[in-house]
Amino acid sequence: MPERSTRQRWLLGAILLIGALLRLTYLLEVTRGPDFDAPQFEAQYHDYWARALLSEDWTPPAGVTDPEIPQRPYFRPPGYPIALAAIYAVTGGGYVWPRLLQMILGLASCWLLYRLAQRVYGEVAALCSAWLAAIYWLFIFFEAELMAVTLLIFLLLASLTVVVRWPQGFTVRRAVAAGVLLGIAALVRPNAAVLVPVFVLWIVWLVARREGRGTCLRRPFLIPAFAFVMAFIVATIPATLRNLRVSGDLVWITSNAGVNLFVGTHPQSDGMQPGVPELGQIAGLTGGWDSFDYPLIAAGVERLVGQPMADSEVSSYFSRRALGYALADPGAVLGLMLRKLALFWGPAEVSNNKILHFERQSSSTLRFGPSFATVLALALLGLAWLAWEWRGRPPSPGPELTRRLETTVLLIASVDVYCLSFLPFFVSARFRAPVVPVLILFAGYGLAVLARAAIERRYRALAIGVVLLLGARILTGIAWVPTEPDLSLWHWRKGLLWKAKGDADRAQDAFRQAVDADPEDSEARLSFAESLAADGLLDQAISEYRATLSLAALRETDAVVAHNNLAGILARRGDITGAVQHWTAVLEIDPDRVSALNNLAYALATHTDPEIHDPARAVELAERAVELTRRQDPRPLATLDVAYRAAGREVEVEEIQRNLEPER
Repeated sequence: MPERSTRQRWLLGAILLIGALLRLTYLLEVTRGPDFDAPQFEAQYHDYWARALLSEDWTPPAGVTDPEIPQRPYFRPPGYPIALAAIYAVTGGGYVWPRLLQMILGLASCWLLYRLAQRVYGEVAALCSAWLAAIYWLFIFFEAELMAVTLLIFLLLASLTVVVRWPQGFTVRRAVAAGVLLGIAALVRPNAAVLVPVFVLWIVWLVARREGRGTCLRRPFLIPAFAFVMAFIVATIPATLRNLRVSGDLVWITSNAGVNLFVGTHPQSDGMQPGVPELGQIAGLTGGWDSFDYPLIAAGVERLVGQPMADSEVSSYFSRRALGYALADPGAVLGLMLRKLALFWGPAEVSNNKILHFERQSSSTLRFGPSFATVLALALLGLAWLAWEWRGRPPSPGPELTRRLETTVLLIASVDVYCLSFLPFFVSARFRAPVVPVLILFAGYGLAVLARAAIERRYRALAIGVVLLLGARILTGIAWVPTEPDLSLWHWRKGLLWKAKGDADRAQDAFRQAVDADPEDSEARLSFAESLAADGLLDQAISEYRATLSLAALRETDAVVAHNNLAGILARRGDITGAVQHWTAVLEIDPDRVSALNNLAYALATHTDPEIHDPARAVELAERAVELTRRQDPRPLATLDVAYRAAGREVEVEEIQRNLEPER
């Protein structure tokens, strides 16, 4: 027995070592990426929040809306930004340490999985579970992101590790430990709160099953049950008190439930993205939105309602709208929820930050790890075997089999309820990731069953297991809701990041690949054309702008940019006639585009060609540009001066010289 135990420890050590090497290899990869020290989307929000907590400087990053975190209730959960701030405080604020520590936490989760599986499903299943967790590519990916997934997985596994010991002793100490861990997890992702009733009902079921229903009403049971719930509340209440203190608004942890419910039930929702066009209209945004933009959303709701509103009232407004959709067309909302259920359990890793499919394919470390469909197929095999064991159990099953199946009930209930908690909202890979460790426990048992059948030469059982696994893998690989990852978008975002880093060559190459991936992508074409123009390749830039303008589904905003930029290039090359045509096209779409007003006015005032020269029109355009800029921009003022002179309006010229010259 000691030799076997030593061998198992060596195997576990080897698994963790391989997991560490994979993580270090991937860390070296991401350090060379354009966003390693320039986080984007949710990661940028976390990074900004964490650094502001330390510096007390809440100036938002360039190009984003001030999220007003200090004076509003939390819109996003505070747990991860606070943990990130602690890491920055200890390590000096660099971007390597948070990722490295998250990778260590990921390996700790592998160890917790090993301990859970060892206790419930045996040593071989424990080693298989640890192996799958160590090489699962999505875990490694999120460990290298400034996102809450890794921390949440660890906290949920830690709470499960405590809860599975409750049947052997439902003590106050164990109840408090589980409650605190689950409460902290709720501060990272409030959906963790749905596990509170799951854990309580599970222990009630076990106690009633083993000792009779009346036992659940006795003091030895009620005290630890009460301690568990109170520990959870105590762990989360600091967020509630903070929200009340800074805003006078009673918000439990976050105020985002209403807006997410609105998105999740909206007729235009696809079940995957956190926005719908109507939400952008409310906020006054032309594109998508992120957490930085929440104040714009709240202000938009206030305009609609016609009065100031607390954030809890804004959330209630969106909740009522969502309820209205459900009551008006319950079939459509139910269909949308079924779509999200299919996406949650489907083979695709649904993305709403980075496009995970191509992040994996572009990584020499991640591309060979098992997919979700493979893990789910193995989990189904393990569950099928567990069901068969329970079906063939003896009249008085032993404690090991009883513990195994009772714990399986807990794990299945936890996964199902956690999954259901996201269906009213929207689904993505980062929301699904916390259920994967439980699936890995079942998958490890499935692998252990196959391994045991092979070692014991039970070829019939092995053949049945392999057939079941292949069938399950075919089933889990079916995309019931087809999703097509956007390669053009992935390249385009990379190009923007390289451009921001000052690497024009890599940016241009990324934009070229985006256009190659989707020639109809107007944003990619515009960015590619701009990079060509900046590189002095004007003929190619002109060609790309004209190709953009020929797109059938060109958005007006992109058409404005293409016409305006093309006009500028043509003007630099002396083709004023062409430039005038494109500036005129800009103003037909956007009459208040100041740059086009100013440039067209100057061309009409100064060009000698009688077909172009139009001083009266130049004055009209220049006056409009001056009005729009409120006389704060010297360029329209100078153009107006030129236009007045061309029109022979000397009185106005003298007036500009007297009254407007000091403002130039």
